[in-house]
Amino acid sequence: MENEFLHKINVSKVLEETGLDMSGLSELLDIEEQTINRWKKDKAQNGNRPAFNAVVKMLRKGATVETLFGVDYAKAHQRDKAASTEERKPIDLDSPEFQAAVKSAIVDLKTKGLI
Repeated sequence: MENEFLHKINVSKVLEETGLDMSGLSELLDIEEQTINRWKKDKAQNGNRPAFNAVVKMLRKGATVETLFGVDYAKAHQRDKAASTEERKPIDLDSPEFQAAVKSAIVDLKTKGLI
């Protein structure tokens, strides 16, 4: 899902929301129009999608998360809220299974040099 999420920029809608044309968007993002056209034509080919800084600039200019990523934020938020209000079994911090999982996670993080 992560890759699918990253490939759903709607360039036409970004132009509409920001009030820019292709040239203006290109200038705002300091990239060539060809790059924007690649996002527009074949979203999944070769990982053609906006870099983080470009996304931030488009958001600041008025583009929405929904437009940039094809995500219905309201629906996603409702799903998250519903999931967080479901009854959940409390975690037993003293259980051997939990303790083993924590130890395993710590070893994994140390092995990767993250802690």
